[in-house]
Amino acid sequence: MKLIRFDGSEKGDIVSLELNFILFKQKWVSKITEDQTTEEEFYFIDEGIELPFFLKSWKHKHRIINTSAGSIIQDEISYQAPFKLLTWLLYPAMILQFTYRIPIYRKVFKKED
Repeated sequence: MKLIRFDGSEKGDIVSLELNFILFKQKWVSKITEDQTTEEEFYFIDEGIELPFFLKSWKHKHRIINTSAGSIIQDEISYQAPFKLLTWLLYPAMILQFTYRIPIYRKVFKKED
């Protein structure tokens, strides 16, 4: 994956990626449609406006929630493939993609004692 454009995480910003599948490349462009910062939470939502062939729709809410024990990073995703069976078949890949991020988040955001 290659980052082509990143305007930021505020409403109206654009994020563009290039997915490399070795034999071909696909473009993925999302627009930030909502963002909010409060004492309890920071979040932004990106929605796909140009998606790879295997996705018909994409909506991703990135949340950082403040708790007394520290912060919780939570991803809320809704997506659809062009047909229902593919939507179900993509589910394990989605789980793996976001599970892969957990140790990275822990390393990057490790609380110093």
